[in-house]
Amino acid sequence: MIIWIAYLGLVITVAGNVSVVHAKRTILLLIGLSAGVAVLAVLQWLNVGVTTEAIASLYTNRLDTVAREPTATLQNPNSLAKILTIPLFFSLAQAYRMVAGGSPVNQLKSVTLWLTLSLVFATGIIVSGGRSVVIGIVFGFAIVCLLVLASRVGDKNIRYKIIAGASVSVLVGLFLVVFTFEVGRLANLQNPLQDGSLQERLSRWTTVWPLVLERPFLGYGPSSTVRVEAGVTHVDSGYLSWWYHYGVVGLIAYLL
Repeated sequence: MIIWIAYLGLVITVAGNVSVVHAKRTILLLIGLSAGVAVLAVLQWLNVGVTTEAIASLYTNRLDTVAREPTATLQNPNSLAKILTIPLFFSLAQAYRMVAGGSPVNQLKSVTLWLTLSLVFATGIIVSGGRSVVIGIVFGFAIVCLLVLASRVGDKNIRYKIIAGASVSVLVGLFLVVFTFEVGRLANLQNPLQDGSLQERLSRWTTVWPLVLERPFLGYGPSSTVRVEAGVTHVDSGYLSWWYHYGVVGLIAYLL
């Protein structure tokens, strides 16, 4: 995560001063490191001793659950899922760019590589059990599909075929993960309203919601005193948290 943030900071501060060659090398380095993190998460999920004991102890205190909810090089499985989302969409974009360009045969090795990396990142996200991230990715994928359909990148027929194939793959994969193989916490999506974790979150949200309605436009600022006094130490929702702290303007900024 620190590596991605550092690179984004580099892009923001020096912008066009970075050569294309160095930018490509840096991105490939980030993708490689991210792939390593995803593989580590899968190995932890497979309960490989050195990854669940020696390596995990360096990053997290969840040693009793790391085999069920891998954290890789982070402290929280949800953070792992979030950070792998960036390279997942990047890898899919690279594969699409090559296929939509009309010469996939000439770049078969590259397309295969990017699709394989996408599968590695998706697997890392799935085994982490980050339900909110998986749901967010599905919605994000739908938005990307709409943008691709509206764009003029590549042949129109190829775009339609790619979107159709990718959509079917995502839906089938999600069904297999949730209903057939029942992977980790994602299996709880079968009956989300009966999930204890979701019920706890709903309890927090119903407590915070009246506070949000009291100051919907300006919010309460960075202080958490009001909601803590109401008995909520953690909102457990990025959207509601931003709305509570910074009002409607903050919520819009968060969504953008």
